[in-house]
Amino acid sequence: GETGTFFVDGVNLVKQAIDNGWEVRQLVVVPELIDNDYKKEIVARIEPRLVMRLEKRSYEKLATKDLIQGMGAVIAMKEGGVGEGLMVVLENPRNPGNVGTIMRTMLGLGVTELTIVESAADIYQPECVRASMGAIFGISHDLAENTADALAFCKKKGYEIVCFDRGV
Repeated sequence: GETGTFFVDGVNLVKQAIDNGWEVRQLVVVPELIDNDYKKEIVARIEPRLVMRLEKRSYEKLATKDLIQGMGAVIAMKEGGVGEGLMVVLENPRNPGNVGTIMRTMLGLGVTELTIVESAADIYQPECVRASMGAIFGISHDLAENTADALAFCKKKGYEIVCFDRGV
């Protein structure tokens, strides 16, 4: 978004964001749903001034799923930064759920670098964040305007291109 933040809904996504060092700008909780030690420990990790308490019906308007857990967070987006190792380049991916699944698969294989050729699905869209099951917090990403730029970027960084599929 324009604010440089995105919203995650659910206890486990909030915990993964914190565990991976992402900045929580605001923790949003429904007090009566912070009903176990696991949730209370997560709340305790956030500065009290950053915790916003909402009524359940107000939180439901923010929630991205029907069964609410009573915890979400506004997270600061990170600029990408390509490190060593492997990188995946996606050309114009449209479906945010697929992008999230790809990120989850990447992280499972130990690949933490992603370059996306625009125009593409927004990786901070709730459907993508949910489908990534938290993998988004372990991956750095960059955007490229076109495929030629993405390939030039790969070569500049010293990556060897091992698979390239233009599709049909």
